[in-house]
This record gives sequence, structure tokens and C-alpha cells, in this order.
Amino acid sequence: MVRVPSIGTRSLTSGFGGKEKKSGTKARGKKRPKKGNTSRKGKEKVVDEEEEEEEEEEEEEEEEEEEEEEEEEEEEEEEEEEEEEEEEEEEEEEEEEEEEAAEGDGDSSGPNEPVKRAKEGSPWDCSDGESGRRTRRGGAGEAERD
Repeated sequence: MVRVPSIGTRSLTSGFGGKEKKSGTKARGKKRPKKGNTSRKGKEKVVDEEEEEEEEEEEEEEEEEEEEEEEEEEEEEEEEEEEEEEEEEEEEEEEEEEEEAAEGDGDSSGPNEPVKRAKEGSPWDCSDGESGRRTRRGGAGEAERD
């Protein structure tokens, strides 16, 4: 079973126990250039230009889409910031109203509701003379006063 040496698998001189032998450019790991077909170069350039134009158009479309997405994100961020500002303003107004109600100390002359007093003996009772400051009885503030 000896193969033909023109195929390049075994040479006749190596015998049956010899290694397989490659000939030509295959032994060096390189491919041979195709014979002829040099006229393809011009056609490939035309095809390449068309492909480049298509790729450029696709890139432009992608950039436009990205810009639109960025604009939408910016608009959403602006809306969120506006909502946060409105919430902060509302909170400030509520705090001011609470401060005004606390300053009134239940006077019926103002349109504000009277201040609700804590029951005597409750942990939030401030009838010990400190107005506006609510300390729990038996807390750290109480121990310092004794």
C-alpha cells in the first residue's frame, strides 16, 4: 500500500515506516496564489466602494438614533429634576406652614389650626417649660438637667 508521491503523502524512498511528507508551499504553511483571475481586482474595488457607502449610511442612521435617545434621556432627566424641585418647594412650604403654626402657639387670631398638645405624662410632653423643643422624659437631656 504505497501511495503515489505526486499527492504528497509519502515518498517511495521513505519506506513503510516513514513520516508523511508535504511538498511545496504546504510544508511552509503558506497558500499558493491563484493563477490568473487578476481581473477581479477592479470589480472588488467597485463592490468595496458600494459596501463602504452602505456602511457609512448605516453608521449615520445609528448615530442619529443614538442622538435621539440621548435627547430623550436628557428630557427625562430634566422632567425628573423639575419634579424634584417642585417636591422640594412643596416640602419647604409645608415646613414654613408648620413653623408658622408652631409660632402661633394655638392663638385663635390666626387662620392656622391650633397646635395639638401632647397629653401629660406622654413621652412627647413639653409642658416642662421648654417650648418648641420636644425631649423624651428620662432621655439624655433630662439627666443633664437633674
